[in-house]
Amino acid sequence: MRFAPSDVEFIGDPYADYEELRRSAPVHYDEATDHWLISRYTDVDALLRDRRFGRTYLHVASHEEMGRPAPPDWHDPFWDLINAGILDMEPPDHTRVRKLVSKAFTPRFVEGLRPRVQAIFDRLVDEVAGAGEFDMLPALAEPLPVTTTAPATTTTSPPPPPCRKSAVACVRLSTHQAWLGHRYGPVPIGYGVGEHATPTGVFHVVWKAEHWHSHEYGDPMPYSVFFAAGGIAFHQGSLDKSSHGCVHLTMSAAKRFFSTLKPGDEVQILP
Repeated sequence: MRFAPSDVEFIGDPYADYEELRRSAPVHYDEATDHWLISRYTDVDALLRDRRFGRTYLHVASHEEMGRPAPPDWHDPFWDLINAGILDMEPPDHTRVRKLVSKAFTPRFVEGLRPRVQAIFDRLVDEVAGAGEFDMLPALAEPLPVTTTAPATTTTSPPPPPCRKSAVACVRLSTHQAWLGHRYGPVPIGYGVGEHATPTGVFHVVWKAEHWHSHEYGDPMPYSVFFAAGGIAFHQGSLDKSSHGCVHLTMSAAKRFFSTLKPGDEVQILP
């Protein structure tokens, strides 16, 4: 059984050791780190709900009074940040800050964040789609909460889509962006240039096909939403190379456009 949080090999793959801890020593005191290790879910759940335990003792005693050395001065920036967070507070500070936060983040406000969270997560997933292997923490887990909550602490709103209000789908070719009204976007796009330039103007959705192949070019066009003459459509396709006139979307964005748009909906394509 091994617990070595400073060992690179352990950090890279600690799961066999965690399994051994759960099996043979679910509650274990580790002398090397001077920590108690609680490894089973039911025990952790019970511990976190037990009011006899807490995140810190500094609201009732000093390190010296608890028989522990004070952290070195060069740790101060770290502990200043940690101690200012609500997750590491104890009453009465936790109670005071929680009351302030709960006034801003009401259930209705949090539910209202759902479309924004979904759009942000879709974009983050699109950015790593096809990567094969990636680090989930910096790619998804870290930017999602920061990007989601940032607007809640400012007085400005994100700029609206550049199209007219009647447009359900909006595209601006110059910035490689598309929107579904104010509900979704912007998302990255690919489009046609030269002799296959994507047409600009105001159009309307004609029909849709979830599984479609181009009769002229033989290419697959998943989640096609046709809106202009010549088979011009929104569909999943490469963002890295120009299309034959269609608006290419990532897979998640194509699914969203396909499920949202219906025949008759207005589409505006800006240069």
